[in-house]
Amino acid sequence: MSPRWLGLLIAGLLGALLGRGLVHAVGGVFVTPSPVDVNVWQVISPGLQGGALHPGRGSHYVDGTLVITNHLFFRADRLVPKVNGVPNEIRLQLSPRSGTVEALLGQPPAGMVHLHPDTHGHQITMRIAEGRLVLESAQGRQILGTVQPERLELSAQDRSARIEQVTVLDAAGEVLLEQNYARYGLPSRALHAGTLMGAVFAMMMLFVCTGRGRIRGLVLGGALSAPVAAVFVVAQDAWLPLLERLYLVDWSPPELSRTALGLSVLPLCVAVVARVIRPAWSRVGAAPRGLAGLWAGLALVALVVRGTSSPWMAGALLWLVLPWWLVKKDRDSALPWLALDLVSLGLVVVIGWPIGLFVGTLWRISVLVGGASVLATRAPRPAVDSLLLLTLAMLPATEAAVRSGPLGAPWDLTQLQEERPSERGWRDPLSSWTGQCGPDGGAQQLSLLVAGGSSVGGAYQYKDDPTASFVAQAHERLCGSLSTGVALTTHNYGRGNRDTFTISRTIQTMLDRTAPDVVALYVGVNDLLASQYPMTRKQREQVRESRSAAVRGAAGLARRLHLVTGLWLAFRDLPDPGARSVPDVPLPDATENFEAIADAVRARGATLILMTEHTRAEQARRLSGYRQVQQQLAQKREDVVFLDVRTAFAGRTDEEMLVDQNHLTRLGGQRLGAYLAQATQPLLQ
Repeated sequence: MSPRWLGLLIAGLLGALLGRGLVHAVGGVFVTPSPVDVNVWQVISPGLQGGALHPGRGSHYVDGTLVITNHLFFRADRLVPKVNGVPNEIRLQLSPRSGTVEALLGQPPAGMVHLHPDTHGHQITMRIAEGRLVLESAQGRQILGTVQPERLELSAQDRSARIEQVTVLDAAGEVLLEQNYARYGLPSRALHAGTLMGAVFAMMMLFVCTGRGRIRGLVLGGALSAPVAAVFVVAQDAWLPLLERLYLVDWSPPELSRTALGLSVLPLCVAVVARVIRPAWSRVGAAPRGLAGLWAGLALVALVVRGTSSPWMAGALLWLVLPWWLVKKDRDSALPWLALDLVSLGLVVVIGWPIGLFVGTLWRISVLVGGASVLATRAPRPAVDSLLLLTLAMLPATEAAVRSGPLGAPWDLTQLQEERPSERGWRDPLSSWTGQCGPDGGAQQLSLLVAGGSSVGGAYQYKDDPTASFVAQAHERLCGSLSTGVALTTHNYGRGNRDTFTISRTIQTMLDRTAPDVVALYVGVNDLLASQYPMTRKQREQVRESRSAAVRGAAGLARRLHLVTGLWLAFRDLPDPGARSVPDVPLPDATENFEAIADAVRARGATLILMTEHTRAEQARRLSGYRQVQQQLAQKREDVVFLDVRTAFAGRTDEEMLVDQNHLTRLGGQRLGAYLAQATQPLLQ
């Protein structure tokens, strides 16, 4: 075996060992995690696209741990165990890489404890004994306060929490939940992939750097490996904040990390291709005479077959003309380029514009770099000019590739703002459920429209059974009381994070689509209790509108570029997490919204029903002013009715009616549905 091949083999073996070691150390950031078991945990995420639905964006299993995700713009996920019994004790084994775990056992705030492995160790026990919360950790045994068993919630505070094992017991010591997450370790395919990639990377580095002298080789190797090293250096908990900072709503952190790793290897790939094709430049003048015609024909095919009306086609034409500029300067030196450039044209034909423009430009740069020694003696000035033009062409080529890829949709600058994932799309409200009963084409067609947040839609507590929502329960009872020949259609326009701001600005659309006789709103929590920003929802929308105006003007031309937008998103100043937050929809704004909704409903000759959401006792008093606003509006207007939903839940405990702070249990949905049906029936006569 030749020394060169022996060197490549040794480099491959060392690279394989290094790659496998890196996978063991940080491979979890590149592996798609497993979703949280929804039969075991209820995931309360700030957006319906989070939690178990999108592993990695919300809480998940990876690296042998349960990861409770902490978000950038809003509070961390909350996990509630689905157990038959009242939790009285929890035992946690924390990962050394865990952030602060926020554990609630009993009632807040006395039952809230913040746990960190550096402070409390890895083995932690919380229990309620004789009405007192006891914490056992590396700090010893501590009595934290008086609390009674009520519920258990786990969340995160500063970074994502990582739990290796959890056990939940009741007061009698019976195990309600016991889970060990060791089985969610790195899959074998990840280890094999890391081993193979390490070997290939090391062999490519040796191939590129040998024969250049020790100093030049080390400098080149350092420059080519630096982007890859930077990707591995990024902290494990940094990918999701970066994802949310960039508003990549349809991506997951592993997808982002894998994309970054792939892009980081591009300089090395260019260097490898340049060295492979270097010998082709030594055959100057050996290209066939028909080469120019073949190249022109393939370029024409690329334009005709893959050409579109896209604005990028102007750049594509310039890109195709560039080789002829070098031909005009030095025909003999340009012939090898034309021969090798057939590959870039073939890529365009196969891939199409504009991705082909990006890949083809990379190929052309590789060709020029590979022929640098030949061009330096035969046509130095045209070669340098061409390399400069191709380097500059990477900017529009990259912009074209970004716009045509997954980044095209989320990076609409007119829509970018600090909003939850589930707030997107509110301008086009869609019904989450529709129920119909009665004869088709009956003598009387009645319509009921119910709108609100997730408490109306029911996506958190029974997303797989929309008929369990109080809207469907009310519909069923109303259908049982209909007269002969009367038909009823009920529309559920509940969705996570919907508030009176969004409802008031889309009520006309909902009315047009449903033509209701009665409109019912069940709102309050997303108005007054959602307070995660220093600006109200109305103020944020005004900022968005002013931003849209700037983008429409000449000053916003650069900001329309996705590359510029991405850099701005990545490096802009974030809102101060310590700044005082305000309700999304404070009482003055809510009053204004109710007036607008009432006016729109009155114009359709319908009746408006206002209800304030039912919450746990500790939150209910914060909605008292909101309830008064609804009552006052009902007193002023004959076509507005106020329903005090507390009547529906009288005599029942919060544990029976609510699964968390405000989302209804099935029994709660049944009681509210019956109450709404009883109040609505006379209005539909």
